Amino acid sequence: MHIPHYGGPTGKAVTFYRTTFNVTDASNIIHMGNISGAGSPNYLDGTEAVYVSNNVAYVLARREDTFTTFNVTNASNIIHMGHISGGGSPNYLNSPQSISVSGNIAYIVSQNDDALTIFDVSNPSNIVLIDAITGEGSPNYLNYAQSVYVTNNIIYVTSLLDDALTTFEISEQLLTIFIRHNDEEIQIPYTFLERHENNNWVIDLPKNLFRRLVKLFTR
Repeated sequence: MHIPHYGGPTGKAVTFYRTTFNVTDASNIIHMGNISGAGSPNYLDGTEAVYVSNNVAYVLARREDTFTTFNVTNASNIIHMGHISGGGSPNYLNSPQSISVSGNIAYIVSQNDDALTIFDVSNPSNIVLIDAITGEGSPNYLNYAQSVYVTNNIIYVTSLLDDALTTFEISEQLLTIFIRHNDEEIQIPYTFLERHENNNWVIDLPKNLFRRLVKLFTR
């Protein structure tokens, strides 16, 4: 079976697609649906990788420096859900190459940022940055990071220009706390709970979520 190539030569008009096929019978692959478009809202220019979990497709587009989510409950009718983008700080998505999803957390490596970035995707329509690890050479060896895989609380990353396979331990417990005030709600992932000797608990928030929380309670 011929599967059409969606794209075109340099300087020509190009349409970018994310396509689904029915492979119930691997000898008779059947086209089901697709979604397309560079730029807003789908951000599929230079699609590089896809990961599917719980009826959500997580897609990376290297030319858009973007991570986009799609509802694929009905693979014949793919629906855009949300996106997050931007090379450099804070998202480090300059030419994202590979993604692995474990539970409600997405792990992405981006070659031009020499970065491993972690996002909370408990709400795929509202992707939230958790943290990022960057740097070529010792100790992170993320120069031109190419591939990421997560299993058993270990992150495995390969990096082309560091000639390296690097492992990172997921050592902190990732939680999502819901705070509601005046009928507005903020989801706070990546919340570290530290128990003090007096049995008080301290919550250490990332700066971006702390600013959102302060804004919520000072309106």
